[in-house]
Amino acid sequence: MSHEFKVGDRVRVIDHRPSDASDLCWSDEIEKTLGQTGIVKHVFKGYVGVRFHDGDWYNYISSWLIPVEAESSSAK
Repeated sequence: MSHEFKVGDRVRVIDHRPSDASDLCWSDEIEKTLGQTGIVKHVFKGYVGVRFHDGDWYNYISSWLIPVEAESSSAK
């Protein structure tokens, strides 16, 4: 399921390589971010740029991200 993200949203990267990830858009660096939480830094042409606590950032397809607020409210 896709979500419309905006700059400043807290998101979590899904915890597995998605079936729609091609070798062109997937890398070892992105693999290391699985399950991590970051902040949306930009949204551009269908990609969501996420910055992590170490300062690194990567572009994702929105379906690869989970809004952090949605996770916490569904646990109630």
